Amino acid sequence: MRRTGTATLLVLLVLLSSALTGCFEEEKKDNPIKIELLGEEHRIYAGDSTTYVLLIISDRDENDTITLSVASKPSGWEVAVNITTVTLVERGKFGFFVWANSSKDTNQGKHKIKIEGLSQVDNRKYSKAITTRVIARGDAVEEGDKVDVDYLGYLGDFVVFDTSIRDIGREGTVAKTADFQSGKKYEPFKVFVGAEDDDVTDLYSMAVEGFWNAIIGMSEGQSRTVVLPPDKAYGIFENATLNLTEEVTMVETMTFGEFNTKYQEEVPMEGVVTKHHFWKWNVTIEYANKTEDVVRIVSEPHMNETSNPYGWNSEVIYKNQSDNAGLGKILVRHYPEEGQKAIYQGSNAKVDAIEEDQIKLILNKSPHALGSDILFFDITLIEIVE
Repeated sequence: MRRTGTATLLVLLVLLSSALTGCFEEEKKDNPIKIELLGEEHRIYAGDSTTYVLLIISDRDENDTITLSVASKPSGWEVAVNITTVTLVERGKFGFFVWANSSKDTNQGKHKIKIEGLSQVDNRKYSKAITTRVIARGDAVEEGDKVDVDYLGYLGDFVVFDTSIRDIGREGTVAKTADFQSGKKYEPFKVFVGAEDDDVTDLYSMAVEGFWNAIIGMSEGQSRTVVLPPDKAYGIFENATLNLTEEVTMVETMTFGEFNTKYQEEVPMEGVVTKHHFWKWNVTIEYANKTEDVVRIVSEPHMNETSNPYGWNSEVIYKNQSDNAGLGKILVRHYPEEGQKAIYQGSNAKVDAIEEDQIKLILNKSPHALGSDILFFDITLIEIVE
């Protein structure tokens, strides 16, 4: 009797184990797509924006196309995903963004955003709920404080250029800029909240104006997404002017070296017709002497010919080679618009104003790779140190 009972018990245990294993395998197969949050859920003030980075992961042995959407959101909130269709390779994954702007009259407490992914393979919806807590304003950062923050920095096309959050920085499917420092040490950024201070040590860094300004008023544990225009980030600006009617000399004399710099693919040979390096109208190489190290070219634009080397349309309104003692003169009329982006003296520029016969320009002379970019930062205040 004892032997029989023991054998029966063993059989039952094996059957139970098989059943449980089968259930687990069935459950695993039943959820081949999952959506995960990279980093922590956020606490925000009512009326503030925040940014999340998520990862959609496939456990399938085949490709799938997922349609992403915001299934539900708190009343009055604006919520959006940065991409609506994702192609997942077999057992692949993909990083995407969720941006949320809360309503100013949102009550304090937990508020849920539900993100859904519709699978093309099985026509099922897979979801992820993100809980964002709206908090009361607490002890706030003031100018002159020293703080520790985590941050996510990204461009308008949702490409990350910097972050202190390891899970985001190390995730290869989250889009990064070419110069993103993937091997960096991920740790909170120690910031002095202010423009300058003689007591600031190497431990607490000076940040760009827009960044430290955004931290003022934040309380510990709070997150917020801010938008920094170039003048509050890495831009360096200067004023410049250009006449609405610009005079150009028809005959130009230069050295062979200067010619090669301007016309890199062209060999200086007399009689050769090419395009002007700046204006793009026809020029003829009138004289070229290697021994004398002299190249002379003559511009030959058509009347009313247009070009746009500055970023706006410019039209030839006069030309005469007899002017200027035979050096000739071309008059070019510019047709810019206020606020228009431009290129001037090799720098990114903007048309600030058009006054009488002059164009007022603002030049961005920043050497920084992000000097002309609008930057987005999601900042989380970890601690007010002092």
